[in-house]
Amino acid sequence: MSGRNRPRKQHYIPRSYLAGFADTGARAGMVWVHDADRGTLRPQRPEATAHEADLHTVIGPGGQKDDRIEEMIGGIEAKGMPVLRRLVAREQPTPQERADFASFVALMHVRTRPFRHGWAAARVHMLQARLRALAGSDAAMARFRADMAREGGHPVSDADVAALRAVLPVMGERMTAEVGREWALRALSVHDALAPALFDMDWTVLTAPEGNVFATSDNPVVFFDPRPGPRLHGLRARGVRLTFPLASSVCLLADWSAGGRARLRFGRAHPAFVRFANEVRVAWADRMAFSSAPDERLLAALRARPSGRPPVEFVVTSLTDRERMTVQVKRGGT
Repeated sequence: MSGRNRPRKQHYIPRSYLAGFADTGARAGMVWVHDADRGTLRPQRPEATAHEADLHTVIGPGGQKDDRIEEMIGGIEAKGMPVLRRLVAREQPTPQERADFASFVALMHVRTRPFRHGWAAARVHMLQARLRALAGSDAAMARFRADMAREGGHPVSDADVAALRAVLPVMGERMTAEVGREWALRALSVHDALAPALFDMDWTVLTAPEGNVFATSDNPVVFFDPRPGPRLHGLRARGVRLTFPLASSVCLLADWSAGGRARLRFGRAHPAFVRFANEVRVAWADRMAFSSAPDERLLAALRARPSGRPPVEFVVTSLTDRERMTVQVKRGGT
């Protein structure tokens, strides 16, 4: 796609998704943006929210703009959003629809700035460690230079090697590395590993009680393992809990409570779970939280930027009656 028809305004949170958190529940409504950087609350239309110019565009050697990543993202959204609406309406998806929605949730996680930056930072640390190991070996450095050329990186000249060896003694202390946007976009490839795990997890779609609403953020998919002590990380770890607000009245909870049988249940959320879900959204937000109404407490919590893993324990009750099932949260631990 090129010229006047190319989508220059590219969203990192889809406007169709944000519409579920608008005051009318539709794209014609207004979503309240809680902005930590500006310290403001403001109403905005979904299409004017959570976007950047050419966010997913790759610039070619001749300056040409390649929008295939944006088109791929649009295709996943087009399949996932109808399933999201079915879940909000408490309808069972087909296996293919479940797969489409798992892909959509995976994308919602990897497309955010915190994930892209974290992924890029991890690769930079790995690269620095590799360079330390390679710098003492001419043969190893030659292989590294060949790898960089083959993978499309910048050519590594003799001068680059000499400069690298000069800074190795202080690398990690005074040296920083910059990662281009095109390289950081490679984080989107993690989607392919997350989507199958999400498909296998057990899903519970929880409706908020009257008078309670779920908020979302610019980093809406959050998962962690709340168990104490050493544990594996990643979606396949059996203690992992994932939360993802689907709309202001509905939130997805995914875990391995049924042993990974891809079970889907519908239930009612306890008010404590709604509070917990909103706290988690704030704690993991990058800059902004979104809701259907202004909330000064939400903005204050967002600006405070709590860090670390929330000390929580999930308690599920009334499992035999899916219409009356509630999910509560206990506080405890450190």
